[in-house]
Amino acid sequence: MRKETTRFNGKMVLQIAILAACIKSGLSSVFAAGFPEPGDVSAGGQAWVENCTHCHNLRNPNELRDDQWITSMFHMRIRAGLTGKETRDILSFIQAANATAAQQRIRAEAEAVRAAQQSEAQPQQ
Repeated sequence: MRKETTRFNGKMVLQIAILAACIKSGLSSVFAAGFPEPGDVSAGGQAWVENCTHCHNLRNPNELRDDQWITSMFHMRIRAGLTGKETRDILSFIQAANATAAQQRIRAEAEAVRAAQQSEAQPQQ
């Protein structure tokens, strides 16, 4: 059997060089988790009510994760004819509502754990 070896051709070397240059220059930040840039939360709440109720009932922000809302908002930007600013504002509003709901769930879970620990710590009579 003949052993196959990988040979780098000029095109592959160029692609690797471009990738390395992009990473070094910081262009890889385009793919950062903070994409898209945050919008105005209060304007987003208003835009959410004004735009989204035209075609369907308002959805609870907790129905989707933040990353799923990004996908949904890009889709709805096209379908609903939203501007980039409106899309960022609505997304910021939804993600802020998600964060608030998550904080409330964490507090409730922590209180339940504390209550359970206190009841275990109390001597039974």
